[in-house]
Amino acid sequence: MFLRKLALLFVFILFCNAPAHALADPGMRDLCVLSFPEEKILWQEKLPDGENDFSLFFIHSVSKTEVEDQYRVNGPHIIQTAELFIAHGAGLPSLKDEVGEQSWTLENGQFVLKMDRPIDKLVLRVNPDYRNRLVFDGTDLDITQWGRRALLIRLCE
Repeated sequence: MFLRKLALLFVFILFCNAPAHALADPGMRDLCVLSFPEEKILWQEKLPDGENDFSLFFIHSVSKTEVEDQYRVNGPHIIQTAELFIAHGAGLPSLKDEVGEQSWTLENGQFVLKMDRPIDKLVLRVNPDYRNRLVFDGTDLDITQWGRRALLIRLCE
């Protein structure tokens, strides 16, 4: 009887200390766009099995050229994996040692910064003038449809 109680206690302790993503059903992850700071869900879509990538596109306010930020969902985390752009402008990477930088290349006339940058909170300001959009699993979502505002992109249930 003592060993059984000890075993149950051990299982309980393991369960309580397991990270949330280890206990969650991997098929239950959704990618969500929320108002910020209110965090009201505006758009929600399931992450298909094996599909963990999405991109954010926008027109840079200075260079007036399109920028693509690429992300990957890894467990409960969002990781920025690349930034692609044609012309440097204020706020775009331009130096060695960018946070999470892995490599710089020039591909098809675009600068490509490969990175492994964990994102704690993916908050962005959108504006119809900059054609902000989220591209995910065949969906090209105009995220300016909710007007000029701050948005939060995160995983949710």
